[in-house]
Amino acid sequence: MVKIVHVCDGIYRNDGDAGPKDVLFENQKLIRFMDKFYLRCDPEHLTAVEVSVLCAERAKDPSVVLGPNGDVRTIFKKYISLLQPKRFLEIGAGNNPIFSGVEAQELGVAYSTCDADPKYADLFSGQSSELSYSDGFFDMASAVFVLHFRFYEAQVSELFRCLANSGIFVANVYWRSQESRKGLAKMFLDAGFSLSIVPDEQRICRDHEYWILGKRDSDVAEAGIKFREVLVS
Repeated sequence: MVKIVHVCDGIYRNDGDAGPKDVLFENQKLIRFMDKFYLRCDPEHLTAVEVSVLCAERAKDPSVVLGPNGDVRTIFKKYISLLQPKRFLEIGAGNNPIFSGVEAQELGVAYSTCDADPKYADLFSGQSSELSYSDGFFDMASAVFVLHFRFYEAQVSELFRCLANSGIFVANVYWRSQESRKGLAKMFLDAGFSLSIVPDEQRICRDHEYWILGKRDSDVAEAGIKFREVLVS
């Protein structure tokens, strides 16, 4: 049985069993998000404040590190370890980053994080998207279950600025409609990125795929090949 609890306007938690795709609560249609939550709209249309509240609420649930989220983090961890970047940025790291401090040290990578919630990392959300790093600073960046939320042009431009010419950005994309994905892809391409899309043949979750981005077509093509190798390993 569904048990809806108000978190903030637009964000609701389900303390009951997994419910239907949408429910009517207090005369408002809510959309299910990752079983335990219901939203007033698709994730990409939430405000930056709503995203921050939702992520903070999800962080309280230990199951966040399990299931599809944990599966994608494991894949990305293998991929990042394979590419061996010296400077790595995780977008949307929250309180559950891909690498622990010890793991990053063992890998020999300078590990930086940013998030919609400044409580966990440097703020990187909406128009508050300036990163305190020099041009081309990062060899690699990633985002795990971030791009179903709205990603702003200012964030894309800043990521492009901070990524090395040979750098790679890997992210997973789900939930978005095909039209929405095209719009997001256009935003990255207009900023100067090259993009390779890798289907999720494991079908980790609904409407899910991987995006490999970089500044040079050849680097993105090579990175895509290596990512596919990780997926079948």
